[in-house]
Amino acid sequence: DDDDDDDDDEPEGEEAGGQADSAGPGGLKGTTGLTSSKNLTVGEEDFGDLKRATATRVGRHTKITEEEEQEQKEYVPAFRNLLGLDEDDFTNQDAKDVAPDPVLPRGLRLPGASEHAAEERKLAPFLNELLRLEDQDLMENLRVDVNLWRRQQLVHKTFTLKGSDEKTWDVMDGSEDGPGLRDALANIGLKLFHGENVLQELQMEIHVRREMKVSAAGLSSTVSAGPPVKETASLRKKRDDRRDRAKFVDQSNNQIFFEVEVDGKSVVFLENLTNAAGRKKVSLQLVGAKVVTMRSRCLFDLDGIYVTVANPRMVVLTSPTNFDPEVVGKVIKVGTQRHRQAITPAAHGRARIGQQDMDPDFIDNKLTKRVIHVQMPQFRTIVIDLIEEQCFNVEDGGQLGLDRLILAKMLEHEHQEVVRMIKQACVYVMRDHLLSAKLGIEIGKDWESVEQQVELSKPHLMPVFNELYEAAYDEVFLENEVPFILSTIEQSERTDALVNWILRICHVIRTVAYFRQERLDFQAEARAAAIGISAGEENIFERIFDDTGEAHLARATCSALLNILQEIFTHDEHIEEKWEKWTKQEQNQGVFMKTFVVEKALFFCPFSVPSKDLSREQRLKMQSFFERAQVPPIDPLRLVPEMLYHPDVTLRLEALKLGCKLVEDANHDLQLAFKRFDTPDLNLQKAMAFQFSSFSKGDWNVDDVNAMDNLLLKLQNLCEGHHTELQTFIGEDLSIEEKDFATLLALAIQATEQDDDDDNDQEKGNEVEGPANLVAWICEMARMVMGKMLSDQEWQASMEGREQQYNLLSQLFDSAAEVIQGPNMANQRLLLEGGMLAEVNHLWVRQRTDEVTFRGLIQDNEDLFPMWMSLLMVMRQCEIAALKFLISLLEEEYLDSEEADFKQKSEMVTEHKKYTIQMMVEELDPNIICDKIITHWNLSVEARDPARKILIIKDEDEDTPDTSQMMIRPKREIEADDYVLVRQEDHCLEISFLCWALFEGVKEAKEFNIKGHEKPPLRKPEPGEKRFTAQKWQLAKAKRYDHFMESVTKMHHAKYLHFLFGRIEILRGERLQKIFYLVPTPIRSLKSQSLIKDWQVSCVADVDRTGPEAKLQSFSEAVSDEYIDFVKHQYMLQGSPFPLNSCGEIMKGSRIAINILTIVITMWVALVYQGSYSKEHKMGQYKVHYPKAWYVLSLQCLGAMHFTSCMLLMIFHIIAKTVWKVNVQIEQFKDDNPTEAHSVNGPYGVVLMLKYFFGDSELLVKVLLALVSYAGLTLDFLIFSIHLLYVCSQEPNL
Repeated sequence: DDDDDDDDDEPEGEEAGGQADSAGPGGLKGTTGLTSSKNLTVGEEDFGDLKRATATRVGRHTKITEEEEQEQKEYVPAFRNLLGLDEDDFTNQDAKDVAPDPVLPRGLRLPGASEHAAEERKLAPFLNELLRLEDQDLMENLRVDVNLWRRQQLVHKTFTLKGSDEKTWDVMDGSEDGPGLRDALANIGLKLFHGENVLQELQMEIHVRREMKVSAAGLSSTVSAGPPVKETASLRKKRDDRRDRAKFVDQSNNQIFFEVEVDGKSVVFLENLTNAAGRKKVSLQLVGAKVVTMRSRCLFDLDGIYVTVANPRMVVLTSPTNFDPEVVGKVIKVGTQRHRQAITPAAHGRARIGQQDMDPDFIDNKLTKRVIHVQMPQFRTIVIDLIEEQCFNVEDGGQLGLDRLILAKMLEHEHQEVVRMIKQACVYVMRDHLLSAKLGIEIGKDWESVEQQVELSKPHLMPVFNELYEAAYDEVFLENEVPFILSTIEQSERTDALVNWILRICHVIRTVAYFRQERLDFQAEARAAAIGISAGEENIFERIFDDTGEAHLARATCSALLNILQEIFTHDEHIEEKWEKWTKQEQNQGVFMKTFVVEKALFFCPFSVPSKDLSREQRLKMQSFFERAQVPPIDPLRLVPEMLYHPDVTLRLEALKLGCKLVEDANHDLQLAFKRFDTPDLNLQKAMAFQFSSFSKGDWNVDDVNAMDNLLLKLQNLCEGHHTELQTFIGEDLSIEEKDFATLLALAIQATEQDDDDDNDQEKGNEVEGPANLVAWICEMARMVMGKMLSDQEWQASMEGREQQYNLLSQLFDSAAEVIQGPNMANQRLLLEGGMLAEVNHLWVRQRTDEVTFRGLIQDNEDLFPMWMSLLMVMRQCEIAALKFLISLLEEEYLDSEEADFKQKSEMVTEHKKYTIQMMVEELDPNIICDKIITHWNLSVEARDPARKILIIKDEDEDTPDTSQMMIRPKREIEADDYVLVRQEDHCLEISFLCWALFEGVKEAKEFNIKGHEKPPLRKPEPGEKRFTAQKWQLAKAKRYDHFMESVTKMHHAKYLHFLFGRIEILRGERLQKIFYLVPTPIRSLKSQSLIKDWQVSCVADVDRTGPEAKLQSFSEAVSDEYIDFVKHQYMLQGSPFPLNSCGEIMKGSRIAINILTIVITMWVALVYQGSYSKEHKMGQYKVHYPKAWYVLSLQCLGAMHFTSCMLLMIFHIIAKTVWKVNVQIEQFKDDNPTEAHSVNGPYGVVLMLKYFFGDSELLVKVLLALVSYAGLTLDFLIFSIHLLYVCSQEPNL
C-alpha cells in the first residue's frame, strides 16, 4: 500500500516515462512526445496495468528507476530506422515534424496464482539437486531455452495451397494450425504490452508442384492436400467452369504467383513462381503484425497446381531491451537485409544486390554462420569418422557422422571375454547333461573314458560330442577341457552353480531395471483416469534428472546382462550343423530336441518349462535363492514379459531380442510357455499391445523401429509351425477382461494436455481408442507405416528412413502370414476386417512411385546409388512378403467327412471362403496385379533377351494409378555388386509368380462367380480408397492376364510355364484347393537339360501302374529319393567351370556321335571289305581285306573319334551320375545303420564307395562300350559292329 501511495505522488512525466519503461525492457524515455501522438505514444491511462504491476516487487521485477530509463535510450536509433521515423530531425527539438520515440514492447511477468506458488515450492528440492548436478550432465541432458523469456518462436503447420487459394495465420490469438503469441507468453507467465511495435521475422519455404504423369512408370504424382480450405470470395471459381477451361488452356501458359499480406492491408511479398525450380526460402521482417495471409494466385485456376508452404515460423522479439543494444541493432540490420533479398526477384536478385551494396555486418554474419553451421559440422563429421574407423574398427567410418547405433551395439573386450567364458561353461554343462540325463552315460573325471562309452553305445553321435568338447575347451587360461570359471568348483556342483548364476543374472536384471523407474501398471492408470487424474503425466524436470544418474546406469547394466543371455541362446553354426546331421535318430525318438539351442533353452528355463530331466532336489536348490530373497522365481523366458513392462524402449528392445532367440526354432513347449503369462500382473498380450500403442504415438527413432521389428518377429516365432493355440492367443480380444483396455493403452503412453491460464486450470484428456487384440494392431501398424510413407512422398523425394519402413513392413507381413497360416480362420477374418488388403494395394502404389522417383534421383547424384540398391533389395523383399501374406489368406481348413460336425464345418469354410474372395475382389486392384506379373517377368531372367519381353497393355482408366509403363533396368543396376543381377532377377521372377498365383487363385476360385459381388462393400472404405468389382477382374483377365499367357505360349510352348510356376490340387474333404508354388531354381535352370529329361522319361516309363495308390507311391518315392538330389547335383555342376558345367550336353553329343560313327564305320567296312575270315590271317592285318591304304587310314580316324566319344560318355557319366549315386547310397547307408555311420569316415567308407561305384550298371555298360571301341580301333574294324546293339537299344522301335 505504501508503494502505491508513493506512485500516486510522482510527477506525471516521470510516471509516464517509468511506465513506458515497464512496457518492455525497452520502454524509452521520450516523455515530451508521448502525449502528442495516438498511434506511437501512450498516456497515463494506457499504463494502468503496468503501474499496478510494477508498484510492488513481483518475482525478480522491481519498480523502474530513472537510471534504467536513461540506459534504454540506446535502443532508440535501431527502432526509429525500423519504423521509418524522421531521423534527420531527431536532434532538432524545436522542429514541429519530429516524430516521437517509439514505445518498445515488453513481456512482463505478472503475479502468479496460488497454484504457481505451490508448484514452485514442490520444485525447491529438485532445484537443490540440480545445483549438485555436474555441469556436463546438465548441458547434455537439460534442454532449457534461456531466451524464452525475451523472444518467442511461433510455428505454423505445413500446408498446401491448391490453385488459387489462401491460408490465414492469426499471430496474436492463434488457431488450430499454429499457436498465438498471447498464449505462448501466458504459458510462461508473461503478458505482452505495446505489441504494435514488436519486431517479427517470418520465415518459410515455398515449393511449387504440378500434376503430371510419371514417364518411367506412368504413375500420377498427384498428392492429396487434405480437406479443402476456404477460398477467398474474389478467387472462387466454379468447378465445372474450371474443368471446361482446362480442356482448352495449356498449363505451360499458366502463371503462378505467391503473396504474403499483413493485417489485410499491405502486401509485403509478391513473386512469380511459374519457373521456380526447387524450394524458395523466404524471410520477411515485420512489425506488429497481427494477421498474416499467405495466398497463391494462378492466371488459370486449373487442377494439378499445388503450392506447399513448408514450416512457416515466426520469431518475435517480445522484450528487446533484455538483449544488448548492439545485438538488437544487428538483428534489425540482418533482418532488413534478408527481407530485401526475399522481395528481390530471383532472376535478377544477385545482379541487383551486389556484394558492395551489402551491409558489412550482414557479410560478417554470413561468414560466421558458414563457419559455425557448415564448415564446423563438416570438420566434426570427418573427425568422428576417423575416430570410429581407427579406434573402434568401424568399416570405412560407417555412415557420415556419429553412428550411435553401431557404437551402442559395440561391446567392450572385457564384456566379450565374459560372454565367451559363460558360453564355454554352458556348452560344458550341456554336454555332461546330455550324456548323463539323456543317454545314461556315466561322466568320469577325464574325457577319454566318456569318449569310449559313447563310442561303444552311440558311435554315430561322436562327431556331435567331439564338437561340444572342442567348443568347451579352454585355450586361453588353463588349456584344459574344463572352462576357467568352472575350474574351481567340484565337478558334481558345476551344473547347479552355472544354472544358479544364470538365474541370478535374470533376478539382477529384474531388480536393477526397476530400481529407479517404476513398472508400467495399466490397472493403476485406469483407476487414476477414473477419478480424474491424468494418466502417465510426469514432471519433465524430474524425468530429465532421473535420466542423468542411477537410472541411466541401471539401464546400461541391464542391457549388458541381457546381451549375455542373448549370446547364450545364439546358434553356433558348427555345433548346429553337426547336430542336424547326426542326431536325427534321437530326434525321431524324442530323446533330443530339434537344435542344441532348444536343449539349452529348456534346461536353463526350469520355472517356465518344467523339465522331466530335473530331479526334485535340483529344483529345490534352484528355488532356494528366490525363497530367501522373498521374490517370485524367474528364468530367461519369464524375464521377457517382465521386461516388456519397463517404460524404457531400449530395455524392451533387448528383451524382445532375447524372446526371439528363445523361440527361433519353434519349439512347441517354449512357444506354449509364453501363453501362460496371462495374469493381471504379468500379461504378455497387454505388454505387446502397449508396445504397439507406444510406437504408434511416438517418434520414428532407431530404437522404437527396432523394437517393433523384434516384436513382430517374436509374434512370428510364437506362431511358427502353425501353432494353433498361440495363433488363437494372439487373436484374443483383450477388452473381454477389461472393457476399457483400448482407452487404457492410450492413457499409459500419452499424458493429457493441460490448459493453464490465469483464471482457471482445467485438465482435459483425450481418450484414444485402440485395437482390442494383437492381430488388429498389426493392421493398425500397416496403416500407420503407409501413412508415414505417403507423407514422406508428399514432402520430398528422399531415401532417408525409407529402408527402415520397408523392412518394418516386410516383417509385418511375415508375421501376419504366420498368424493365419494353418489356417486360422478367425485371424484371417480379423485381418480382412482390419483393412490389410487395402494397405497392400496402397503399398503397390507407394512402391512403384518410390522406384520411379529414386531411379530418376540417382541419375543426378551417383553417390546415392549404393543406398538405392540396398533399398531396392528391401523393396523387393517387402513385395514378396506382402504377396505371400495374400496367398496365405486363400488357405482352407482340412475337412474330414467322417467327423460328426462335418456339415457345419463345411458350411463355415465355404462361407469364409466367399467372404475372403469378395474382400479380395473389392479391395485389390486387378490391373496392378496383372501389370506386376508382366513388369517383373520382363525384369527376370526369362526376359534377359529383349526379344523375350512382353508388352504391357496401356490403362485407359484415369481414376486409377497407371502401372502399365514398362520398367527398364539401368546399366548401373546390371553391374551392381551388392545386389547382384542374379538375385534381382530371382526376386522379380518370384514376384511375377506370386502375382500370377494370386490372380489365378482369386479369379479361378469357385466362389468368384457368386452373386454376392453385387452386394454393398463388406467394409466401409476409408477416404481415398477405391472399390473394385468382379467385372473389373474379368476385364483385367481378358485384357492383361490372357495377353501374358498367350505371349509366353507363342515365345516358347504351351507347357513352358509348368516348369516355372507349379500348381497342384489338394483334396480338403469334399473341396479341391489349388496350391501354387514356384518351381525350385535348379529345376527352372535345368528344364531343358538332356539328363533331366532322360530321367523324367524313364520315371514315367518305370512307374508302378498296378493301382492308383501304388502309382502315387512309386512316383513319390522316385521323386523324393532320386530326382530331387539328382537335380541338385546337376545344378551344382552347372556352377562349375567348363566342361563340368556341360555334362548333359557333352553326354548327349557323345551318344549322337557314337550312333553316327558306328553306322558309318559299319557301312564302310561292309562296302570295302574283301575276302573272308581265315585262320591264316590274324586280326589287324588290314592289307588282306582293305585293298587301299587310305581306306585303313580313314577307318582309323573314324575309330579314334568313336573311341574318344565312348571315353567322354563314360567319364562324364561318372561325373554326372555315378558320383551322385555313390553319395546317395552312402547317405542311405547312414540312415539305415545309424550305429555304424561313423565307420564311413574310415577304411570301410572306401570299401563302400568302391562297391557302389562298380554297382552302377549304366556305368558298366559305358565302360564296356569304351572297351569294345578300343578293341575295334586296335584289333579289327569289324568289332565296331557290336555297337549296333547299343544304337538299336536307344530306339524303342529298334
